[in-house]
Amino acid sequence: MKWNLLFLLLIGAWGLQGQELRIQVEGVNPSGGNLQIGLYRPTDGFPVSESVFIGVEIEVGDSKTLQYSFQDLPAGIYGVAIYQDLNNNQKLDKGVFGIPAEPYGFSGSQSTLWRKPTFDQVAFEYFGRTQTITVKLQKWGD
Repeated sequence: MKWNLLFLLLIGAWGLQGQELRIQVEGVNPSGGNLQIGLYRPTDGFPVSESVFIGVEIEVGDSKTLQYSFQDLPAGIYGVAIYQDLNNNQKLDKGVFGIPAEPYGFSGSQSTLWRKPTFDQVAFEYFGRTQTITVKLQKWGD
């Protein structure tokens, strides 16, 4: 009986290993700064950075593509918002009329030019196993 229980525990622990949500970010400006990545759940108040579920900062190197992995996330619905903080001031700089002055991107395929996307527009389902989503950074008007 003890061996059966131990076997089941080991199998269960083995099944949890390697489960990650990979965020591949394309269109990174290799001139510097860092990426601010926000992972949101439906109840987190997307896209307000103060209500992000998990927020990470990644230093930008000389590559136009970067990847970050979230480990051990529960399966569920998520959304991702990313911007490249070119001047390292910890905020998305905006110009006239609140237009983003730094590269930004969202999960999902819909692009919104004149307003922030809704959570439903950026939402995707994470199935609790290794999965990759791609976010392409853009400058407003591109």
